[in-house]
Formats: sequence, structure tokens, C-alpha cells
Amino acid sequence: MTTVWNKAHKESFSVSNRPSVPSLVPIITENFESEDQVDNIKDLGLPEEAPNIEVEKPVEPETESNEKIQNKVDDDMSLLNTILVSLVSVFLTLHVAYTWYYNFTQCTGEATFYKKFDFLTSFSFITEYFYNIIKFIDVTLQERFVSFSKILINNTFLKDRSLFVLLLLISGSIVTYMIKFVKVFVTQIMNKKFNPKSLPGPNSLIAVLYFAFVLYGIFNNFMEGGPVASFMTTNPILSILAIIIRVALLYVLTTNGLPYLIFIYIAYYSLVGATAKPDSLYAKVADGTFIGHYRALHSIINVNHVVYEMQDNAPFKNFVESILRGFFKYYPYIALLFGLAPLIIKSLDFNMAYLKYPFIGVVLVSIISVIWLAIQENPKLLIIYNTLKA
Repeated sequence: MTTVWNKAHKESFSVSNRPSVPSLVPIITENFESEDQVDNIKDLGLPEEAPNIEVEKPVEPETESNEKIQNKVDDDMSLLNTILVSLVSVFLTLHVAYTWYYNFTQCTGEATFYKKFDFLTSFSFITEYFYNIIKFIDVTLQERFVSFSKILINNTFLKDRSLFVLLLLISGSIVTYMIKFVKVFVTQIMNKKFNPKSLPGPNSLIAVLYFAFVLYGIFNNFMEGGPVASFMTTNPILSILAIIIRVALLYVLTTNGLPYLIFIYIAYYSLVGATAKPDSLYAKVADGTFIGHYRALHSIINVNHVVYEMQDNAPFKNFVESILRGFFKYYPYIALLFGLAPLIIKSLDFNMAYLKYPFIGVVLVSIISVIWLAIQENPKLLIIYNTLKA
């Protein structure tokens, strides 16, 4: 057997002519009879096509992009704002309902707010519509609605409870309006851009009342006669132009100022309330404390029977009356619990644990506090009931 070193191409191999320079790849030949046999030899170290071997890269742990993290933070901040507003709204709605019940049933029933602006009558040419609108709102709520409340109490079998339930339904809208107003107003202050017409509120009502008072003023001038009516009769074109210019100028002044004043009015009578009459039931049982305010009003609402007076020989009527009295007695607490319970579900939507669990705890503590207060207040309410019935 002979060992031959292949250096270049196979064509140069032959049995008789072997390279003198050793190659890198050894090939063993044995008993070759022709060059064709040599040509058929394949280099062992040089495969025709090297396999394509893919090297697997180590798997890196998945990481969230900054954009996804920021989106989660933004979602949590939005949810945080929603839960805080809802939490405040639940308690504030109940407070507003009690305050308006207090205004309508325990106070003088006399409109006094607008009288603080009586000095504007000295500039009636400019402030006429502004003053008339705020007076209309004050008189409507403090006098006309008080009369309606008395009709509702005296002509429905639920009596004071009917009024309170109605006010509780309305109070949700009042609280929503006040919160939106504050948020928009604060945003305008931060951006240093004040736009009264973008503030939430009865802007459409203001516009309607404004033009109603304009027409009422023109009609009044004609009916009263005098120099103004004479001028309007003899100079109709000039009168129309003067009215249009005055109405346009005063419209801007009135509609820009009234949204702020109406908010102050609604917020004051919703959160603070008017002054109670000295001879009112409230003045008789209120103890001057924060909780005592609600306790007195709640007792006044529920002191009377709902449907039936309790009787010795009427077990069915007594049963129905007991159920209804129990419901209305705990109605405010039930309303609070129904308002708080959904907030637990909302708190579970937080992406971040440091927000999720604390807020679940806050809501749970609020629910437990409401239940505890309902239990603690029961004996105190019974004492006030007896005082009111005496």
C-alpha cells in the first residue's frame, strides 16, 4: 500500500506520477489500475457541502417596554382618580340630600341670598339681568320649592320620606356638577385660560332666563308708559338698534359672571345650608355636633309611621309597618353600602400592587365603619324619637 499526498487537483494524480510535495489531507491508494480510479477518490477532509449548523442563542427574559409601563401607570392614575371621586361622591351625596331637606323643612323658607346683591340695583342699566336671574333662582329654590315640599309631605303616604328620597336622587347630579366645576376651574387656573362658557352648569338655563327677562323688560316699558315708551314709539328703528346693542353687551357680561355665582350659591346651600328656625324640630333635638346634625334630621324624617299606626289587634299591619320602618331607618346606610361595594371591584383593576391593596383596605374600612355607625346610632335615634313625640 502506498501513501500519496494530494496537493492540488485530482487531475494531476496518476499511479506513475505522484506529487513530491506532501499535501495537508492524506489519501490512501491501493492497487490503482487506471487514472479513472484515482479520479473517483473523494477527499475525506473536504466534504462537498459543509452542513449549516445553527447555534441556539440563550433565551433572554422578556422585559416590558417603557411605553407599556407608562401606559399601565397612566391607567392606574386614571383609575385612582375615578375611585377617589366615587368615594367622595358617595358620602357627599348623602350629605347634600340631608342639607337640602334641612333647607326646605327646618329653615325660614325665605329667599335672602339675592338680597346681598341689592347694591347692584343702583347700576341697573348694566346689572339688571344679572340681578334678576340670581333673584329668580333664589326665590324659586327657597320659597317656591319649599311650598312644593310641604305639598309633597302632606299629600303622600311616605310624608317626609318621600321628599328625602327625591332629594337623594337629585343630590347625585348636584355632586357631579360641583366636582366637574371644580376640576374644570382648577384646570383653567393652571393653564391661565379662563372660559366661563366651558364651565359645567346651567348655561342653557341662563341664556333662556336672560332673553326671557329682556322680553319682560321691553313689555314692561310699554305697559308702564313714560318717556322710554314714548321714545320707542316715535323712534322704533333707533330703539331696536339700541336694544340690540345693549342686549348683546350685557349678554356677555351676564353669562360670563353668573356661572361662578350660581356655583357659589349651589355649593353653599348644598354643603352648609340656611339658618334653622328657632321653633323648628331640628332646633329642638340637634346637639350642635357634626354627627348630631344628621342624627336630628334622620330622626325627624322617620319619626312618623310609614303606612299604618301600630295597633294591638292588627298583626299583619304591624308586620308591614315594621318592615317599612326598618327599611327607611337604615336606608341611608344601605345607600352608602351600595355605593361603596362596587369600588372594591374597581380596586382590583389596578396594575400596581401598592395601589390595589391599600385601596381595597380603605373601601373595606369604610364599609365596616358604616355598619358600625348604623349599630351605634340605633339607641340614640330611639331617644330622639321619644323626644320628638313628647
